[in-house]
Amino acid sequence: MIESAILIVAAICMAALLVIDLRSHRLPDPLNLLLGLLGLGFHNLYNFRPLPLTSLLASACISALLLYGLRYLWLRRRGIEALGLGDVKFIAAAGLWVGIDGIFLVIALGAALSLVGLVLLRAIHTGQLAWPAGDTRLPFGPGLILATVIVFLWQVWPGLPA
Repeated sequence: MIESAILIVAAICMAALLVIDLRSHRLPDPLNLLLGLLGLGFHNLYNFRPLPLTSLLASACISALLLYGLRYLWLRRRGIEALGLGDVKFIAAAGLWVGIDGIFLVIALGAALSLVGLVLLRAIHTGQLAWPAGDTRLPFGPGLILATVIVFLWQVWPGLPA
């Protein structure tokens, strides 16, 4: 019962993060923190496939350090802030949901979904299905959010196709 409530609140939180990021290119800290705490609570209560606390914490730290490192390198190399700190904090919260065995899939799938979104956005605005040129900006959060949901569902419900 309480696990269902946690999932509902997490879904609302992710929906809010998705909408906010699409509108303002921001992922607010309070929602990222809430999502992370919900992930810890879910795995603490859920009896089907609980992930060990060490896996959850390692996932949060490693994924946040990875994205922060990419952010830092891109900023130093190109002078462009292509990845926001909200994305870094979101991936840490996502790590508390999917653990170390799922976080790299979240990052890869999130990047792929974001690239598809970028091409589709270009197609909507120009009528051409082509690779965007120039300064096309698209938030990374929605891709990461959708990827987190997909990986989490794949992990928790074993009947889903692999």
